Amino acid sequence: MGATFVMSYPAADWHVAAGLNRRSASAKGTDSSPRDALREWMSVADSILRAGGRIIVLDPPKGGGAGLVYAADWGAVVRRNDQALFLAATGAGHRASDAEPVRALFTDAGVEVATVPMAWGGRGDLLQAGPGRYLYVAGARTAPGAAQHVAHELGTVARFLEARVAAPFEFGDEIATMLTNRAGDSVMLVHEAGLAGRTLPEIRAAFNKVDVISVDAEDVEAGACTALDVNGTVILPPGLSTAIRGHLVRRGFQTVELELPQLFVRGGGGPHALVNELIGFVMGTGAPDYTRARDRIAALVDTYPERVEPAAPAAPPAPATPVAPATSA
Repeated sequence: MGATFVMSYPAADWHVAAGLNRRSASAKGTDSSPRDALREWMSVADSILRAGGRIIVLDPPKGGGAGLVYAADWGAVVRRNDQALFLAATGAGHRASDAEPVRALFTDAGVEVATVPMAWGGRGDLLQAGPGRYLYVAGARTAPGAAQHVAHELGTVARFLEARVAAPFEFGDEIATMLTNRAGDSVMLVHEAGLAGRTLPEIRAAFNKVDVISVDAEDVEAGACTALDVNGTVILPPGLSTAIRGHLVRRGFQTVELELPQLFVRGGGGPHALVNELIGFVMGTGAPDYTRARDRIAALVDTYPERVEPAAPAAPPAPATPVAPATSA
């Protein structure tokens, strides 16, 4: 059975909201294009289908869901006592409204949900290098203690290696990603300079059955580690070097390059950030499948605005009107 992913398409008011990463910070305060963002999202979803993947769609709620499109941040499905468990991320700030629809999706599918009680990056932090084998690369805004909490939920039999991102990077899936070709061979792309507290030799020693490939500064900046693997097809941004593409082709991968100027270049989330892979769990046939929803979603494109102007900054509160002191009659 092919890989299964959960995704949520951009809403009609999609825009660069908080500008909390180094890409979106430069786009904050400029026009966004919800129409182009939806087209880009569909190009990723259609590429996943062509590669033999399955997509479960979570519709964005009206008036909310600003961050739902970056589904990797939702959390991660793991195995605990041989049962599926969804470790949910705690929504905060402009993503505070995201947590409830995500929780409802997994609860309705019969998956137990446990909320990690501190900030973490979900699948953006947690790379699964094989059954019970994980590399945890904590993002810049992942709270202290999150790794220990996740490791506890995974259980004592799991092999768990912890690291953190190093500046200027902010997300684990900016500097590391896992890929598996059709023969079942595992490949990990890692930008060593983006890791704090770990080296490539340590990672190779911990995951000795994984082919660990070093990614240089230019390729990581172009988005090599935001790549998404679907049954041996790697969906990635354009502009990567012939060296990194050669590494992938020689290891049996097919590659698909997609331009994502709204979602990645402006919003900061590449193909991997747009999905949450359901590893070790299969949703039933009653789940909201993309193949059934595609025509409905495609019909939304022409209804979306071509441009959304940035919200005007809130006006400072008016100074209080002085109150004259009371006088005696």
